[in-house]
Amino acid sequence: MLDPTGRVVMVSGASRGIGHAIAVRLLAAGCVVSAGVRDPGAAPPGSLACRYDATGPAGPWVQETLAAHGRIDALVNAAGINPRAHFLSADEAPFERMWQVNSLRPCG
Repeated sequence: MLDPTGRVVMVSGASRGIGHAIAVRLLAAGCVVSAGVRDPGAAPPGSLACRYDATGPAGPWVQETLAAHGRIDALVNAAGINPRAHFLSADEAPFERMWQVNSLRPCG
């Protein structure tokens, strides 16, 4: 197994839930974590807190990470939502929002 020490890992959704747990575990393993979060104050201590909303472009977060660390070794896409919506509902807005947040999009 590769030594994780010093590896630069971007983790989306790092302010809570699975994303937060992954970021904390990576930090404990010696990784350098760039936390993509809506609220930088909620990023795990020791991480680079970068403002990121999964419905928008990741370009600014990527650029901030590269400026701070010079490279990116891995990406963990943990941002996601699970809306309370009924499958047969005529209102598709909750599902559209889910696709916007949960889909990995190219940087832009």
